[in-house]
Amino acid sequence: QWGMEVLAAQQMMGVWLFIAIRRHLQHVVSHLEVGTSPTGWFGVCGNKGGVVCRFKLDTKWYCFINAHLAAHQQKVKVRNENYHTIMATSLFSCSPFSIPAHDYVFWFGDLNYRIDLKRQEVCEGLGLEDCSLLLHQDQLNKQKALGAAFQWFNEAPIEWTPTYKFKRDVYVSKRRPAYCDRVLWTEEAQRLRHFHCESDKPSWTCRQCAGFAMVTPIAYQSLREVQHSDHKPVFATFDVREALLV
Repeated sequence: QWGMEVLAAQQMMGVWLFIAIRRHLQHVVSHLEVGTSPTGWFGVCGNKGGVVCRFKLDTKWYCFINAHLAAHQQKVKVRNENYHTIMATSLFSCSPFSIPAHDYVFWFGDLNYRIDLKRQEVCEGLGLEDCSLLLHQDQLNKQKALGAAFQWFNEAPIEWTPTYKFKRDVYVSKRRPAYCDRVLWTEEAQRLRHFHCESDKPSWTCRQCAGFAMVTPIAYQSLREVQHSDHKPVFATFDVREALLV
C-alpha cells in the first residue's frame, strides 16, 4: 500500500534523474514532463547541463533539476552561465512554463563550485574541524550573495566536510577539497512575499518571510562510507507542509 513507483527516469550522458512516488499518490499526479538542457562543449554536448522533471501533485507544482555544471577552480562565471542557461532553456508545454514559476523547485547535483582558499588553508580548516571558514569562502555561497546565480535558492546548514576530491577515503593531494555536491530548494510563495519585504536580507535568512516557508529541511548529510567515486554522495530530506486532497 505504501510502496513506491518510478514516476519518471531521464538520462543525459552521465546525469540521471529518477523521480519516485508513493503508489497511493499516483492518481493525483498530472502534467508530467521531463527534458534535458545541455551546456557542455559548444553549448550542445550533454557532458554538462541539467535534467529536469516537473509535475503537478494535487494542486501544487513541483520541479526537480539534477545538474552537472562546469568544472575547475576558475570557472565560476561559466558555472553561473550554466545555471542561467538551464533556467532559460527549460520550458514546458503549459503553464507554469518556466522553472521559477513552479510552487516548489529542488535543484541538486555536482554544481562544481569550489573553495577560494589555497589547498594548505583548506587543510588547515579541516584540521581545526572548522567548516565555517571553508563555507565562508565557498564559491556558491558567494555567488548567491552577489545575486549572480541561485540567488533565490535556500540550502540547509552544511555540517560536514567537503565532498570532493577523494581516492577511497582520502583527499587527493593535488586537488583542493570542495563542496561540489549540493541540494538546494526554492518556493514561489516565499519569493513573492520577499518582493514586498522591507528587509535587505536574502529570503532564506529573512525572519519576516520565514513564516511563509512551507519547506522544512529534515536532514542534509554526506555519506563518507561510499568509496567507489572521487565524490562523496550527498542526500537531503524535506517536509513540505501541503495538505493533499486524496
